[in-house]
Amino acid sequence: MRRLPIIPITMIATTLVFSPYSASASAVEDCDSLAASVVDAAATKPGIPTKLVDGARALPTCAAAVAEQPNNARLVFQLARAQTAVGDRQAAFASFRKAADLGHVAAFLGVGVHFANGYAIQQNPVEAMRWFRKAADAGNAEGMRLIGWFYEEGRGVPADPAEALGWYRRAADAGNATALANIGTLYFHGKGVPMDREAATQWYEKGAIAGDGVAAESLAIMRAGGKGIAPDYDAAAKWARRAVELGHYGGYNTLGVLAEQGRGRHRDYAEAMAHYQKAADQGNPGAMANLGKLYVRGLGTTIDYKAAFDHFTKAASLGNDDALVELGVMYDHGRGVVLDRPKARDLFRQAAEKGNGLGMANLGTFYRDGAAVRRDPAMAVEYFSRAIAAGEPMGHFHLGKMYREGDGVNPDLAKARAHLKAAAEAGVENAQRLLADMDRG
Repeated sequence: MRRLPIIPITMIATTLVFSPYSASASAVEDCDSLAASVVDAAATKPGIPTKLVDGARALPTCAAAVAEQPNNARLVFQLARAQTAVGDRQAAFASFRKAADLGHVAAFLGVGVHFANGYAIQQNPVEAMRWFRKAADAGNAEGMRLIGWFYEEGRGVPADPAEALGWYRRAADAGNATALANIGTLYFHGKGVPMDREAATQWYEKGAIAGDGVAAESLAIMRAGGKGIAPDYDAAAKWARRAVELGHYGGYNTLGVLAEQGRGRHRDYAEAMAHYQKAADQGNPGAMANLGKLYVRGLGTTIDYKAAFDHFTKAASLGNDDALVELGVMYDHGRGVVLDRPKARDLFRQAAEKGNGLGMANLGTFYRDGAAVRRDPAMAVEYFSRAIAAGEPMGHFHLGKMYREGDGVNPDLAKARAHLKAAAEAGVENAQRLLADMDRG
């Protein structure tokens, strides 16, 4: 499950044009309508998720309102949100700081996020935590959630999943829907609580029903299957669309997966590509990787290794481990790039270090075959076993082959059959063929 963001920042290129308002009441009302925040208890209009703020409209409107009422902390805070929406982080930080100095609690979060991410100022997680605590002490539920996030990640404080869970529960009790998604992720990964995918799904559903986009996106992924619970493709599509409505465009990626794999519907690669492109255009690395896979295989489009390489490279730069594996495969086979097995080895290792099971399995084959490393069957078995633990069926396939052929291990047909059967049941066609060969004697 992908990691949850602190407070997402949408970058929208636009020309900054300030339009004067004849009456402050109109400017103030429009600024409240265009830039109110869901985490601001002082908001006078319904809050808008950060990604959905229309910076081109909100910026001149809120600038006019602040010009009329320069010490109105709520308006200064909303101006900061508009500046964030158009990518002017320097101005946004100054406005958040001014609103915070005026005592606006939600602005404490904006200042903290800038310190947390190094936006327009030196990154300082300890200082970020101080601002989040100020917000939490004032009763702000998002401040409580962000403290939990920092304890979960070990940012500015020692990592402590149990402490994180406590803060998430406090935030959820105070009405923060994203905290419900955070709790779900702790159960998904078994951090501070026993791993429980059903419990994770239940927490995601609570958050999604409460209107949180992160929870809706996570719930869609869970319902799409392959995460330890029974799939429900109609529910997956429903919550993916809801995530998009809430400004979380990873929902498009899930819709693409459903179309590509024909889950609960007919398979449609062109539709899958369209969904992936929408998500990728909004910066979703998983969708970028999925687009690359379609280009490599010529599904819904013609084979285009350069386009695939570009998508994989961008996705990998954003931390996507599947893209690291796909780049490794390209270098391993010389597809669209000069064959470079040491480069492939390094990419598989990076993916494996991120917990990617296929990266572990592929790195294991290098140790088994002595490709770009000294041949080490014991290390190969180690990586194949780790891949199996990560849920990757190719670990079963490769380990089954080693036991079948006695390649670096003592031959053991019973173990070979068990591993190959597990791989075959997961859809690995080569494992099915090897089992058939063994049955024929």
